[in-house]
Amino acid sequence: MNHPPESKSVPLKQATKHYFAEQSLNSAQFDKLQQLLGEHAQVAPEGAALSPSIMARVRAQTRQALFAVAASLLLLVLFNVNDSDSPTHVWDIANEVAVNHIKMKPLEVKSRTLVPLRDYFTQLDFSVIASQRLASMPVALLGGRYCSIQGVSAAQLRYQQANGPLVTLYEVPFDPILHKGIPQLAQGQEPLDITVRGIAVSLWVEHGLLMAQVSEITANGKS
Repeated sequence: MNHPPESKSVPLKQATKHYFAEQSLNSAQFDKLQQLLGEHAQVAPEGAALSPSIMARVRAQTRQALFAVAASLLLLVLFNVNDSDSPTHVWDIANEVAVNHIKMKPLEVKSRTLVPLRDYFTQLDFSVIASQRLASMPVALLGGRYCSIQGVSAAQLRYQQANGPLVTLYEVPFDPILHKGIPQLAQGQEPLDITVRGIAVSLWVEHGLLMAQVSEITANGKS
């Protein structure tokens, strides 16, 4: 008596390769799809015609894989754009100053005017300035402390808004290479506004210094 050949199981990704072979994909594309689909438990008899249910699973798995690839490529493009526009990793700077603002360490020197602060920051290789951007805001200077931005010594000035949250202003020497892409007020450019960790951060260059203004976002959505 002739017995039917023993049925063997093959992984779904092999079925996928079989299906896409009919769609004229090359071997490199097959391998990529197999890698993305990974190992799956669903099986089909070897040599048997693929059932509609198997083909449906193949298509569903492929759509999921392609969506994942598309999302990954989009993130890669976004990161590359950020890197090309801002070699200094603008987001890293914004995140660092936002964390410092949240921690709100005690002031090292208290003063309502800038002169005592200039006398205090003797370890900096620049002189702190009164930003023209903050000059138009209803804020009062409280004092300052030493800090750093991306490992470079910086000054942190603290202001109190009228009936509002505290504002911290970070000043560090501007590097035209490292800080490429950050707006410059002297060229009529508007500050770069970023929201990170629920904190509003504005970055700009003014009088040879990189400025980072940080404040909490109020209920009306303003900082």
